[in-house]
Amino acid sequence: MATSKYDNQNLDKEELAMDELFTSEKAFFISKEELEKEKARYSSYKVKSESKKAVNLRLLSSDIAKIKAKAEWIWIPYQTLMILKMHEFANS
Repeated sequence: MATSKYDNQNLDKEELAMDELFTSEKAFFISKEELEKEKARYSSYKVKSESKKAVNLRLLSSDIAKIKAKAEWIWIPYQTLMILKMHEFANS
């Protein structure tokens, strides 16, 4: 466990990653209107259920924490966000 730079609390790796995500210079926040636009954009994606195939991936814990934080920010499950981004990448 590491110590937070704010209040000397012990944080695990995931909590430290989230702290870094929200306090780094790269952190961004969007307005309510932009949030609604993003929700609408993601909800328009469809993946055919008959063509789905299971895939196992090994990701860094810090990357998973960042993905979870971003998914929580736009109020969708993190697995859904990962699927949408992969679908977007595959079709770009």
